Amino acid sequence: MEPSTAIKICNYVQERIGSEYATLEAGRAWQGLGKKGTPKQFCSRLVAQAYAANGFDLVKNTDFALLRIY
Repeated sequence: MEPSTAIKICNYVQERIGSEYATLEAGRAWQGLGKKGTPKQFCSRLVAQAYAANGFDLVKNTDFALLRIY
């Protein structure tokens, strides 16, 4: 990944800091439910959307992303 892309990903996240937390949608992501999200955020959604906005599709549906780190 180019350093400029990493900066863009970080900027995407920083612009959304303070967004309202999507409690119900985070629960739906855990259950594999949901099609279209709201502007509210939860951690894995924010990460997936930041990468997708910069050409890295980590998941099929960024609105209900559930990322697992191993």
